[in-house]
Amino acid sequence: MPFDLSLGEILVIALVALLIFGGKLPETARKLGSALSEFKRGMREEMRKVEDGIRPDEPARDWRPPKGDAEPPAGATPS
Repeated sequence: MPFDLSLGEILVIALVALLIFGGKLPETARKLGSALSEFKRGMREEMRKVEDGIRPDEPARDWRPPKGDAEPPAGATPS
């Protein structure tokens, strides 16, 4: 379970949310989901802008480290 909550604690939280928001709970959840999606989209755009600003001449690529074929750093002795 997320945040190490028991089923009883989750039910209490759900009951309190239902009392606070009443019939507007689905609408509130929809707005929260929409805001979260918009935030993520904005973060992706800003990350793209930063990456393009750092490397404007390099094509976009996947940033995974090379698999095992990498040369050891200069001065390192192979074992």
